[in-house]
Amino acid sequence: MATATTAAGRAPRADKVAVVDEVRQRFAEADAVLFTEYRGLDVAEMADLRGRLIDADCRYKIYKNTLVRRALSVDAPAGTLDLLLGPTALAFCGKDPSAAAQALRTFAAEHDALVIKGGVLAGTLLSDAQVRELADLPSRDELMAQMLGAFAAPLTALGSMMNNLIGEVSGLLQALAGYDPEELTCVNQPASDYLSGLRQGVQGLRIGLLGGHFQTEPQPEVRDAIARAAQVYANLGAQIEELELAEAESTIERTSEMLLAEAAAYHQPRLAERAEDFGPDVLTRLRIGAGVSGSQYARNRQEQRRWQRELDRAFRRFDILLAPTCGMPAPGIESSEGVETTRLLTRFTYPFSLAEVPVLSLPCGFCDGLPVGLQLVAPHWQEARLLRTAWAYQQETDWHLQRPPAQP
Repeated sequence: MATATTAAGRAPRADKVAVVDEVRQRFAEADAVLFTEYRGLDVAEMADLRGRLIDADCRYKIYKNTLVRRALSVDAPAGTLDLLLGPTALAFCGKDPSAAAQALRTFAAEHDALVIKGGVLAGTLLSDAQVRELADLPSRDELMAQMLGAFAAPLTALGSMMNNLIGEVSGLLQALAGYDPEELTCVNQPASDYLSGLRQGVQGLRIGLLGGHFQTEPQPEVRDAIARAAQVYANLGAQIEELELAEAESTIERTSEMLLAEAAAYHQPRLAERAEDFGPDVLTRLRIGAGVSGSQYARNRQEQRRWQRELDRAFRRFDILLAPTCGMPAPGIESSEGVETTRLLTRFTYPFSLAEVPVLSLPCGFCDGLPVGLQLVAPHWQEARLLRTAWAYQQETDWHLQRPPAQP
């Protein structure tokens, strides 16, 4: 039987092997690992720090750097081993890395001897500055309280909570990103760094302003708002060029059929047993979905692949696509009919849902006193570029801070 050996040809001691295995296991189980230097902290201060981190669902451990290097020699993000210089302690975070980052930042402010060196979050290397940014995020409990408060209050409360939407979304995405083997739709793709590039700007970015039904269908006020948004990007140094996607409009019905068919399949047991529990508009949608045949669904899947290829070609010319989110302002509740309103609201978003690419919608004005949105579309795995583009727009405009006037 083969036996692992050290560089000198000796088999590693069993106690060292056990430590290496322990480090690997802790890294695998932690949502984040934060690296610190503790030189100069006395026993009482270390005990105090450990207690604060335990309260944040975090374990603070000290290992020999050589053993940590051995444990991380294969799977760690590039640059991680560079953090293992000098006396290093590792904070293994549970489900709330921001709480652990807050505890470390607070302790470091009180004790100069503690130095935050960086960390690893969802397979991404974090700098010391990014760990401090992580500390600015709401804790899991705080986020839940904010969300519950927003749902219990008028919808304007949710809007005010998201005033700094792009910065908060970027940080939240950074905290949540990573492979989850229990989630069937999750892809084992390394997470990007969504925070560090937010302020890079859009100089030289190639933005495709979508034509076709994206320009012919919207109300004039919506078209004007999108044109103004494109001009904002042009003023920031982006290259704006109009682009027409020939297959875009034909994808709308296909997307609707596929979504409704999948919803009908998911709800089929409840639909058969307790159809009266569903609201009339939802029931109508589910029955439409139940009527989609297998051959229809298969044809739509084939057209989905064709449409994805067309978008791939577009993204060889452009870095970002820009279009209205909807062709009309947000509709009032009392004047809306569920199925028809959904059809109108999704004519510009369904094509990108079918393509399964990252999309972000931003407020860009008002029409008849109601908000209008623009949507930015990026290639697969380019969420960082999408967030950077959105951030640049919000630094030049204040639509995300405004509220619509009271409606009669």
